[in-house]
Amino acid sequence: MNAWLNRLLTDLATLFGLDAAGRMQPIPLESDERRRLAEERARRR
Repeated sequence: MNAWLNRLLTDLATLFGLDAAGRMQPIPLESDERRRLAEERARRR
């Protein structure tokens, strides 16, 4: 039970950004500008 509780608290700390190490990776979001530039490069080829 102690291991389960420790894991739960660690996951919650990571979820709320309290964990300095941070096990979660940011999700890359494609911006409109990046999408426009990629389309422009594709048209040139």
